[in-house]
Amino acid sequence: MVLGGCGAVVFANTRARETAVAITHGGDHVYHAASDAMAPALPYGAQFVTTSHFGTVRRGDVVVFNTPPGADPSADVLVKRVVGLPGETVLTQGGRLTINGVPLRETYIPAGVRTDCANYTNPCFSYAPIPADHYWVMGDNREHSRDSRYFGPIAGADIRAVAVRILSPPSAAGAVPGSTR
Repeated sequence: MVLGGCGAVVFANTRARETAVAITHGGDHVYHAASDAMAPALPYGAQFVTTSHFGTVRRGDVVVFNTPPGADPSADVLVKRVVGLPGETVLTQGGRLTINGVPLRETYIPAGVRTDCANYTNPCFSYAPIPADHYWVMGDNREHSRDSRYFGPIAGADIRAVAVRILSPPSAAGAVPGSTR
C-alpha cells in the first residue's frame, strides 16, 4: 500500500511479520514497528524516527535495512539491532552472544533472555569473521526474531536508516535503548 499527501509517503507491507511501515518526509522517516521482534525497545506498534544521514554504523544501532536473501520475501525492510561489526567473530554459546570470545553486555534486553535457536528448525549461524562492510544484526526479542542467525550478516549498502528516537507509545518514548545516537 502506498499513500501520499502533504509531502509524505507511506509504505506498508501487511503480509510480513517482521517488517516496518515508513512515513517518509525529507531525509528523516517515521517508522511503525509492525512486529514484536524488537521488543522491549520497540514494542509492537511503536513509532520511531530514523535518519538516513547516520555516518558510521555502530554496535547498538537499531537499523532499518533492505530484506536480505533468506529472510521473509514478502518484507521490503526489516528493523534489527547491530551487534557485530566487520572483522568480528560472532557466536551464540550457552544462550549468550559472544563477540571475539567475549560475552556481549546487552543492557537493552531483559535479564534471562537467551540467545539461541532452540525454537526454530532452520540452522543457526555462528560467523567468523564478519566480512568487510557487513554487520551482524539481531532482534532484541530473541525468541521471536529472524535475524542474522538465519540469513547471515547484512551488507552496509543495504542499511537505509538508523533509529534516533522513539515517539510512541508514551511508556517507551525517548532515546533508543542501547544506542549511542
